[in-house]
Amino acid sequence: MKRIGHLAIAIVSVLAASPVRAEVKRADFIQGTFAKPGLCDKVAAVAAGGPKNLDTVTETLTPDGFRSWEGNCDFETITEKEKGRSYEAKMSCIEGAAQWTETNTFDIDPSGQTMTVWIEGEKHEYVKCGS
Repeated sequence: MKRIGHLAIAIVSVLAASPVRAEVKRADFIQGTFAKPGLCDKVAAVAAGGPKNLDTVTETLTPDGFRSWEGNCDFETITEKEKGRSYEAKMSCIEGAAQWTETNTFDIDPSGQTMTVWIEGEKHEYVKCGS
């Protein structure tokens, strides 16, 4: 019985220390899966059933957020800045034990095939995979 009591205390302590994440939103302005230029072949290989590991899984951006082997970022709030072209989003991120929020800007090329994402002020280019 003493062991169960200690286990219950440990579980409650872990749950109390875990931060509460905000409600996750879906970014309908993102159509499909985007990756850094030259990495769509990795996305396709994993989608086709290839092995998933640190070397084969590359960061992707989908309507659900950023996904990578080691972590992800989910959309919390989304604000349209320029109709159909530019959006600002607050994102909740986790990588291992680290958790943080960041505000990013998403600029969509008129073709819908490329996207520039300003992550904490740093420019990142993404291309649509499978198109």
